[in-house]
Amino acid sequence: MAKSTRLTQFIHNAYIRVKSKDFKEEEHCQYHNILRASSDLGKAAEAANLNKKAYIKHYINSLTLVNFVNPETFNFHIQTFYPIFIKDTFEDKLASSFLWICDWISNNEGKLMISTIGYVYEKNLAGKQPTFKSIEHALVYAEKKVLALDPEGPGTTREYQAGAALAAIMQVANYKGVDLFLHAGWRLAFNRTRPVDRPKKTMQCWYCEDKLYVDGKTCPKCMDN
Repeated sequence: MAKSTRLTQFIHNAYIRVKSKDFKEEEHCQYHNILRASSDLGKAAEAANLNKKAYIKHYINSLTLVNFVNPETFNFHIQTFYPIFIKDTFEDKLASSFLWICDWISNNEGKLMISTIGYVYEKNLAGKQPTFKSIEHALVYAEKKVLALDPEGPGTTREYQAGAALAAIMQVANYKGVDLFLHAGWRLAFNRTRPVDRPKKTMQCWYCEDKLYVDGKTCPKCMDN
C-alpha cells in the first residue's frame, strides 16, 4: 500500500476519533495539537536518552492470546500489555507526535486538501534526505517543522506545512529504523480503549457559595444540608 494512502487513512481515523468523542472547538484547540506534537517529540528525545525501546516481539507474541471476537477481551488485553511493552517508549512518542499532526489536519476537515498534504509528504520523502548527526538533531529538525505550522495561515501554506511536518517525523523514524505506521496503528488501538477525558465544569453552589467541581446540581460539600 502506498504511503500516501496509509497517511490518508490515519488522517481519516483521527477525524472519526475526534467526532466520536464529541470534542468542542474550544476544547480541541488547533494550537493544542501542535504543542502536543512538539511535546511528544521532546518526550521521544528523553526516551531515547534513557534507552526506552519498544518490546515489539513481546507485544506481538502477546497478541496471539487475544480473542478478537470478544471486544471486552481485546480491550482488556490492549490496556494490560500496551503499557508494559510499548507505552512511553521512543517509538510510541514518535508515533503519538505523528498522530497529533494527523489530528490537527482532521480538525481542518473541508479547509485543507488532503491530496496536497499527501503530495508534499511523498515529495519530501522522495527528495534528498537530511543528514542527521544524532537522534537529538533529528528530533529538533522535526520539531522545527511541527512548530512552523500556522493555524491562521492560508490554506495552501498550511497544507505544505502539514505535509512537511509529517514527512519530517517519518524521516526521524526512518533514521532509527522505526515502522511508524505500525506504532501509530497500535497507539490508535490503545487510545480507543481509554475513556473519554472531558474537562469537568466548575460551578458555584447556591447554598455555600463555594466553587467546586459539580457533576449535577447538588454540591458535594453541603449535599446533606
